[in-house]
Amino acid sequence: MNIITFDFDTGSLFVNKHLLTISSYDSFISSELFVKTREIEKSGAYYFNLPNVEWMGELFFMEIRPSIGHFSPCIFLISRTGGFFNSLSSWEKRADLSGLKNEEERMINWVRSNKENGDERVITQPPYGVQWVYTWGDIAVQSNAQTFDCGIYITWS
Repeated sequence: MNIITFDFDTGSLFVNKHLLTISSYDSFISSELFVKTREIEKSGAYYFNLPNVEWMGELFFMEIRPSIGHFSPCIFLISRTGGFFNSLSSWEKRADLSGLKNEEERMINWVRSNKENGDERVITQPPYGVQWVYTWGDIAVQSNAQTFDCGIYITWS
């Protein structure tokens, strides 16, 4: 199992004690994390997936998005333990808006109970959710009724 260690004060994120370096595409593909983690899969032209990670006792699917052009570096975490993850293989189940909202609430409560510090703000524009702002960037839990996605975004500024 790949283990995430995260420092809420600095925004430093480690997977299996390897620093996540996503300030650029090139920095990521030459990083120790990328080179030493065989489970990382390329997804499209610039994204990468790490299908099984654990962060503070919760299992996630992690999408790694290195900084490209004007896009900030980000990871997207989808919980593997809720019903939402199991619905991803069926559009009929995935399009259930109540299930999407339930997963968003579950993840908001999970982040609230596990995070350190951070200024909490409600996101008032779609996709709605809750954001915790830090000096290094932010953590947001959002669901999107247009794309039927829900998860935790960690974005560095």
